[in-house]
Amino acid sequence: MPDAESGVTRAASYSTEEALLLHGVFALAARYSSHPYLCDLSTWECGAQFAASAVQCYKRLRAEEADPSLLYLQGCILLACYQYTSGPSHTAWILNGVCVRFAYDLDLCNMDECLDASQTASAEWTDLEERRRAFWIVWELDTFGSTMARRPSAINRNRMAVRLPVNDEAWFTEQPVDSPILDPRPGEAWKILFDSPNQDERAWFLLTNFLMAICYDTYSSRHAYPQEQKELADAVTCLNLAITQRFGLEIHPIVFNSEQFAKSNWIIGMHLMLIITRNFIYMMQESRAEINIRELSRVILHWHPEYVSLSHPFLACALLPASMQQPAQESNQPPSENWDAHRDLIRLVLTRFASVWKLGSILIGESRCPPPLLPSNYHQLKQAQTLLLCSVDQPNCQIRNFLG
Repeated sequence: MPDAESGVTRAASYSTEEALLLHGVFALAARYSSHPYLCDLSTWECGAQFAASAVQCYKRLRAEEADPSLLYLQGCILLACYQYTSGPSHTAWILNGVCVRFAYDLDLCNMDECLDASQTASAEWTDLEERRRAFWIVWELDTFGSTMARRPSAINRNRMAVRLPVNDEAWFTEQPVDSPILDPRPGEAWKILFDSPNQDERAWFLLTNFLMAICYDTYSSRHAYPQEQKELADAVTCLNLAITQRFGLEIHPIVFNSEQFAKSNWIIGMHLMLIITRNFIYMMQESRAEINIRELSRVILHWHPEYVSLSHPFLACALLPASMQQPAQESNQPPSENWDAHRDLIRLVLTRFASVWKLGSILIGESRCPPPLLPSNYHQLKQAQTLLLCSVDQPNCQIRNFLG
């Protein structure tokens, strides 16, 4: 019930699982609130008290050895998202693993393996779509956390059998839309949405993210074969052409307004992921990282600044490599002032992320807290920078000198 003084809803009337879910929602959403109760807090601090309450709910459920449920998993997902957007941490990594185990326990990872979508009633399809969405967020957390930590992912993509999520409108109105299951083979994966009834922007973003994860695993593998790398490069090229045909920024200008900004942000996200994915292919062939900073700037020019902070916070990690990159001496680079202009543009976008998400501030090495950058925060920064698309063992890695 609402507190008379603060207006904050107390959790007494909710189960522990429900309280975990609600506090997780508030922890992420409070930074956008104009409620008087939060007016004296910074955007980063607004969600802290809710996150602390969510942690207490989570600890209580763990102490009670509560059985996994979709509601329990959803609460853990929200808390893990909050932890990751507050900066890389061991707590986020462990909670990420809990989410993966819950997804396996609830059979989400192969939920569509034997399911005939054409025989599913609307109400049942709506419930199944909720479970699919839970799985795909877990998969995103696993992919993000593993890539940042330069560790193997926990979800086995070769055993995944989950349809890609459809658009919100269809889900909310209980209108089933046929959607494909991702094929673990890159040569087949890129084409699954080409003629699919599901043309949701987030589905295309997940497909691009999926190929990025395969590229990262192949690049970091000790036993990657040239033929495997060639097939992967061909798949990425085909996906790039398919996305350009459907979501080309010049061919199909995107619209940013209160109704369309979420879809437009996913389109920007898929283009950023494509740049990262193609860079992994480049590194496999050239053994060095070199982000196409002009192409990145071109994508950013289509991104409305008012809606940057409303996009997926993990996208900030896709921008950091280019913001630190130096022009290669042996290549024909534009004049230094133009190069600096590109980097300034990217750093300004990172600043937009940092205005809402602490992760953004960590990525650009700035802290709004009074103390200077402490060793513990420095360790966080180093962890975050493992997503720089190049290994610090590579001789041409530009962040080696930065990290010292």
